[in-house]
Amino acid sequence: MFVGIDYSYHKDMEAFLRNNEIDVDHEKQNSWKSAIFIGNEYLYGRVGILLQVGYYLKQNYIRRDAVYEKLGANLYLIRQEKGALKELFVSILLKTHKAQAELAELGIGLGF
Repeated sequence: MFVGIDYSYHKDMEAFLRNNEIDVDHEKQNSWKSAIFIGNEYLYGRVGILLQVGYYLKQNYIRRDAVYEKLGANLYLIRQEKGALKELFVSILLKTHKAQAELAELGIGLGF
């Protein structure tokens, strides 16, 4: 299990607000989100299936449900107990609000 804080800045939201002259001079302030989350990863060999639920502390200009979900997988390229680098993985996640997808994430992770 894991818990954490999520922060994301959406440049497309800033561009939308500027182009439509919505909330002039506050575009950057209304283009980021922050949330707290809890999740679990189920390991099957080198593959980890990830489930996560988050709650927004701050949303950007376009409001959605206060709760979001992420579903995805990590593929571990390195998993070892000894050495400076313990884990190296690539991940793919789908972020949703109930049945409506918001975005897909691709990532690279390191564990020390």
